[in-house]
Parts: sequence; C-alpha cells; structure tokens
Amino acid sequence: MKTWVVLLVFGLATCLVYASVFGMSALVYDDAYVLSTALTHPWPVTMRDLLLSRLVSTESLRVQWELWPSVPWLHAGNLALHLVNGWLVYRLARVAAVQRIAAVLGAGVLLLHPIQVSAVVLIAGRVELLATMALLLACLVACRWGWTAALPAAGIAILSKPSAAIVAILVPLVAGRGRTRCAVDQWIWLGVSMAALVWVMVVAPEVGRGMSWEFMLRQAMAAHDLLIRIVVPVGLTIDHDYTSLPLWQGIIGLIFLGSVCWLAWLSRARAPLVAVGLAWVLIVVLPRLLIVTPTQFLAERHMYVVMVGVAISVAGCIDHQRAERM
Repeated sequence: MKTWVVLLVFGLATCLVYASVFGMSALVYDDAYVLSTALTHPWPVTMRDLLLSRLVSTESLRVQWELWPSVPWLHAGNLALHLVNGWLVYRLARVAAVQRIAAVLGAGVLLLHPIQVSAVVLIAGRVELLATMALLLACLVACRWGWTAALPAAGIAILSKPSAAIVAILVPLVAGRGRTRCAVDQWIWLGVSMAALVWVMVVAPEVGRGMSWEFMLRQAMAAHDLLIRIVVPVGLTIDHDYTSLPLWQGIIGLIFLGSVCWLAWLSRARAPLVAVGLAWVLIVVLPRLLIVTPTQFLAERHMYVVMVGVAISVAGCIDHQRAERM
C-alpha cells in the first residue's frame, strides 16, 4: 500500500475520532478564560508582556474568532493543527532516514493516541499545538538548511509558549544527529540560545520562584503517572489530583525518569532514533520539575509535546526491528 494512502487513512481516522467536537458549542474548562483573554488582551508593550502573553497562540484565536465567531470553528482549527503536526512528525522521521512504514506508524501514534484528546479538544490546548508545530518546523528546517535557518521557527515556538525555549536543546538533539554542521552555524545557534535564556531570566525573574523539594517530588509523581498512562492509556481525565497522593511516590517518579534516561543511553548505539525520542521526552519533562509555572503540575494536555518524542521512539523502534530482519 502506498504511503500517501496510509497517511490519508490515519488523517481520516483522526477526523472521525474527533468529529464530535464540531457539535460542542459550549466553552468548557479553561476555554472561556482563554478565549476572553485572546479577544481582550492589549498588545504587549514591554518585553515581559511579549514573553508571557503567548502572543502567537492568543492572536491565532483572536483572528480565527474574528473571521467566524463560532466555537466549533475554533475546534476545527485545533484539529487542523493536530493533523499538520502528524504530517511534520512523518517528515521528521523520513529526514532521519526512517523507513516509510515506520514513519507513518509513528505519525499515527501522535494523531490517534487517546492522551492527546485534552490538547486537541480544548481551545486552551491551542498553545500546545502551535508550540509543537513550531518546534517540529524548527527541527526540520535545521536538518535541511542549517541551525540558524531554524531561528524564526524557534522564535514562533517561544512566542506560542515560553516553555518552548527547550527548542534550544531539541534542535541540536535532532539536527546534530549523524551529520556534521558548519561550526559557525552551531556557534550562532549557541549564542542566540544563550541570549534568549538570559532574556527569559531577566524579563520574567519570577518564573521558577517557589520551587521546593515537595514541588519537585509531586511534579515527578505527575510525570511518572502521565508517562505510564501513555503506555497504558486508562483512567484519562483533564486534570489529575496529585496533591492528595503520598509524597514518597515522587521518589518512584524520579527513579522512573532516571530509568528512562538510562534506557536512552543504552539505545544510543543500536537504535539511535529511539534514544533521540526518549531524550526528547526527558528534555520536555525535566525542566518542569524545577520551574514553577502558573499551571503548576503537569496535566494530560502538557503531554502533547512529549508525544512527539514517543512517536519518534516508536518509529525508530519499528525501523530498527525491520532492519534487523532484513
């Protein structure tokens, strides 16, 4: 079966799975707040406002609402971004020399995994979808045209969601694999990345305040729980209550994350793309253990970017198994 046919089947299946959202005319969860903020927020006048306003995400909602003030229309926008991200994961896997069928199945994991529902269905999930799209674009551009060419996409990612500053690590992780780039290209990327980090720390010094051992353990607990739910997707809900659970479970979470790190290290030689995917997961999750954000603990919608790493690992694993059989 041709690749485009399989991709089309996955795309149609995704549309079918999420078809019920077009009948949702009510704003649920944080959607009312997010939409009202997008429609009423003033244009940022300071660097701090620019960083924290999530300008790209809020402006996308405002423009879409002004074109047609309909809640199902906003849901359609989220679904369209989700489909684009599935295609970008496929292209990224192909650029990494993964066989077509493995790349298609990896994209299918991103598109159809049930943990994605919160990010795709909720209008508040627009930030996750746009940030992920910009991150994937940055990695693709860096692989094809050099790291500095990815700077515009990296900027869009950060303006979609400040935590997307991890693009500074993700681009070298993906684009630096198996191909040597011009040293000037790498130094420019490093310099801009360090400047962006300093900018974030200077503009928003309150980010990260309030971090404690209890917070880190509960965040590790949340990360462990959500990563397990990716493997065994049962008991999914918009928000899980991690404050009522015993704190010792956070130690198990830290051990689990350390095990994922060790698995990535062991995979680096035999299945390098699996290692890249696992490293992607850790790069996305670990900063959340140390940086306190207004949304506090991890939730299922925050797993959207993580699922890119899972999809890459799945594609790499399938590709490795098929290569061994040949």
